Amino acid sequence: MCCFSTYARKASAVAKYLRGRPAAARAEVSHWVKLVAEQGRMDHLVMRSRDMSFIQYFCLDIIAYLLAQFFTALYLVFKVGKYILRRFRVFFVKCKSE
Repeated sequence: MCCFSTYARKASAVAKYLRGRPAAARAEVSHWVKLVAEQGRMDHLVMRSRDMSFIQYFCLDIIAYLLAQFFTALYLVFKVGKYILRRFRVFFVKCKSE
């Protein structure tokens, strides 16, 4: 009987939701409920993301790779810029005069 009470609770929630809707919306809901009752479970409508892991769902592996590429490029730009500034510092250093 616990399943019946759950069903009744969900049915009353849907009825409360549909109470303020126009008749066309009720007819549409009725159509889809009948279709699901006749056809059963429709696996082609089930989202495949429900079977994905946390890492796949939020693309964390791709984000980690892109962040690694970004920080590597930033590090290389910093090192090359530092090297170039050191090499050209000779031109900007004031010579001591005696």
